[in-house]
Amino acid sequence: DNNILMISDLHIPYQVNSAVESAINYGIEHKVNTIFINGDLIDFHFQSRFEPDIRKRSTKAEFEATRQFLEYLRYKFPTANIYWLLGNHDIRYEKWLMNKAPQLFMDEYYLLEDRLNLADLRITKINDSTLVKIGKLNVTHGHLLLKGVFAPVNAARGVFMRAKESTIIGHVHKVSEHQETTLNGTPVITYSTGCLCELNPEYAPFANNYMHGFAHIRTENNGDYHVRNFKIIGGKIY
Repeated sequence: DNNILMISDLHIPYQVNSAVESAINYGIEHKVNTIFINGDLIDFHFQSRFEPDIRKRSTKAEFEATRQFLEYLRYKFPTANIYWLLGNHDIRYEKWLMNKAPQLFMDEYYLLEDRLNLADLRITKINDSTLVKIGKLNVTHGHLLLKGVFAPVNAARGVFMRAKESTIIGHVHKVSEHQETTLNGTPVITYSTGCLCELNPEYAPFANNYMHGFAHIRTENNGDYHVRNFKIIGGKIY
């Protein structure tokens, strides 16, 4: 787990395949040994607390599309460790089951692990409230840091204001970086990564500053890390 491709916010089935392929091909080219999905892999539109659009794809279709993607990901990276940290969209389904159909929630068949065949695909699911460490770098999806009315223009600076430690998030669909230095000279750097889904969804169609992107993280034995936070524009990686 020292050469990591970090992707987030695919919101399947509303992913943009060309952006996904750019990130996957980069990971293959750089021989990553770990894939980290930093939340919002699947959209779960109909489990939203907001009024759903009946024209959107069904939950069954979302599951099928997500399973196809995970099979594709395992095919492209047959030996890599794959981790999936749940985001706020990913947890919609089980919260809905808990509230609307608690009898089904207790049936393992209906849980994400079985519906998506995670065990056979050798994919590790991590609960959204878990603070992940990649070396000395904190990783969280972002919805537990930037929530409510707190929506900073520079998401990475907003993360710094809340975390006060070097941290990387997804969630906001924006590529940003912020650096501060402590009194004793220690640098603290925070990041937000771009998404791999549509950039102009119905809930935010104009001037949202959303951008496609992903991150490449390398770690050293002492926990030091190197982050490259990429943008994808017109199919090209910057």
